[in-house]
Amino acid sequence: MKLLRNFSNLLRVKDWSKNILIFLPLIFSGNLNNQFFYFDLFSIFILFCLSSSFIYIINDLIDIKEDKKHPIKILKKPLASGHVSLITSYFTLLVLFIFILILILNYQSIFLHITIYIFLNFIYSIIFKKIPILDVLLISFGYIIRLDSGSEIILVDTSIFLASSIYFLACFIIFIKRYTEYKNNHNIRSSLVFYSEIKFKFLISISSILFFLTLCLFIYFKNIELIIITPFLIYVLIRYYKSSIKYLLGEFPFDLIIKDRYLLLYCLLIVSYILYIYY
Repeated sequence: MKLLRNFSNLLRVKDWSKNILIFLPLIFSGNLNNQFFYFDLFSIFILFCLSSSFIYIINDLIDIKEDKKHPIKILKKPLASGHVSLITSYFTLLVLFIFILILILNYQSIFLHITIYIFLNFIYSIIFKKIPILDVLLISFGYIIRLDSGSEIILVDTSIFLASSIYFLACFIIFIKRYTEYKNNHNIRSSLVFYSEIKFKFLISISSILFFLTLCLFIYFKNIELIIITPFLIYVLIRYYKSSIKYLLGEFPFDLIIKDRYLLLYCLLIVSYILYIYY
């Protein structure tokens, strides 16, 4: 059981939830009842899960020395803690690469998406993660790639307003992640030297404002019925920000949402309403 848990942490299985973005074009294009797309979208979901795990392991290998100095990451990351050996991690990378290659050959239409996704994350790990602000802007672009991959598979155009709102929401969450590291005095990340509490609050505020502006434009042009979810989203963003400070879990968004039951409940209500509207 312990071995399975360590391997799950190595692959960062909990973070696979980010790849659910692939299904958004299916919902917002009105194709939720079109079961013809389900298998292909699920396959692409698996492809991105494998690709993200591939990147996570590479990132952990690069950061292993820094993670060993981090009071939380040394407990959560199996490579830093020594619960998973380097040989096992390299073998896992090889297996992941083989399965990624097989899936890409079956879905060549998103070959460019996967290539760009892996490349961006790779250069982020070795170069851009040390550059403040730019690191967040670059890594947030990965969420747009996921979204557009879903659109490509079901042959629809990605809404520029939906893509923008997803991008700025990602910036909001990642800036909070950096802010929590800063508040926790986990100054292992070199880019944190640039920041101050005022700068973080400004960047978080700007990201949230841009998220709501682009989301409102998407709702106005696509489906005005979605306007009902906006006050709930405001509550979710405010509570997410406050809970990240309260529980000191901004570095681990999935754990934060699970820990805060009200935050989880409101997220589920928003998702349920969207599915109701489009189903």
